Amino acid sequence: MGKPRVLVGYLVDGGSEAAIIETGPSKLVEEYLSRAASQLDTGRLGWSLVSHVHLDHAGGAWKAVELYPDLRVGVYERGYKHLVDPSRLAGSAREALGSVYDVWGDIRPTPPNNLVGFKDGEAVNIGSLTVRLIGAPGHAPHSAVWYLEDSRVLFSGDALGIYIDSGATRFVWPTTPPPTYDYDLAIATIGKIKKLKIDAVCFPHYGYSANVDEVFRLIDEGFDVWFEVTKQAVLDSWGTDVILEQLSKRLPITPLLKDEYLRSLILMDIRGMLDFQQKKMGVKNGYKT
Repeated sequence: MGKPRVLVGYLVDGGSEAAIIETGPSKLVEEYLSRAASQLDTGRLGWSLVSHVHLDHAGGAWKAVELYPDLRVGVYERGYKHLVDPSRLAGSAREALGSVYDVWGDIRPTPPNNLVGFKDGEAVNIGSLTVRLIGAPGHAPHSAVWYLEDSRVLFSGDALGIYIDSGATRFVWPTTPPPTYDYDLAIATIGKIKKLKIDAVCFPHYGYSANVDEVFRLIDEGFDVWFEVTKQAVLDSWGTDVILEQLSKRLPITPLLKDEYLRSLILMDIRGMLDFQQKKMGVKNGYKT
């Protein structure tokens, strides 16, 4: 959904009640809800389950509840406060995102009466179905995934990276935004998720796969490449062009760099990973920008 393509939405239909996964950014909410409503009696859409509070996932929560006043927004308890008062989140997002912020739209307070904070491991019944929140820090401290237990489907948020399936090739690049990305926590989260019984992984960026073994192989490969290239970049003071060149040798990102939106995301993720590497190595201003 969106132009440029921002989000893949998912609908969990439990019969008497349904949920959308994420709200998406504010500029996408009406399209998302309209598509959901076309497949459901709108009275049954009771929930939006967001994986974390970054703007492309939950930035439209306030608008969703304006359009659907009875909608409940389920969010990891660590991110709850940022939807009630998103001023700090918005400031950080503007700094990190640059022009991408305008693609996603602004974020405003979501009424607390519409918000439900979930603890790690806590579940919600969506009609006849059970969906469980699992804390998944690394991408952000407030990051989580939602696990549809009945069908063994994982809605991965940004915990497992961005999944690209062009038909000819499939790969994953990790979403590593500044300023709070933590690679070590992300790897621990991936190990935790691998222990679940999963029959399909649904990525909000960009699609799903029932080939779970392949998905986790691609995740491991993508995260390893991202770590190794950015570590070397800090050690050898590489500039952005060199980093992109080295990444392109090991992951098929070259076609994505021709898309202004995707290129902006890749550059943001490089900045976030370089920040992590510098902190880990105790380096300041150790690479060329």
